[in-house]
Amino acid sequence: MEGTEFRQGRRGQTGYLLPRRLRLGTDQVAREIVALADRPRPFVVRPRLFRIAVALNLLAPGLVDRLVWRVMRGAPSGS
Repeated sequence: MEGTEFRQGRRGQTGYLLPRRLRLGTDQVAREIVALADRPRPFVVRPRLFRIAVALNLLAPGLVDRLVWRVMRGAPSGS
């Protein structure tokens, strides 16, 4: 989530950033929380593009792990 203290204090400082179109701002997260009050759901996946990863993980556990591992292995090390 962009624009909060959570980003600075996160434990896995990988140096890898999501593309800007996939990042969520605080206003977007707040709107999602308010929408959940009107229409409760067990879980919400945002951005919607990540639903593909959730579906793949259900169909082929481990595939998403390997893909993420490859992406993260090539990311610059953060410090």
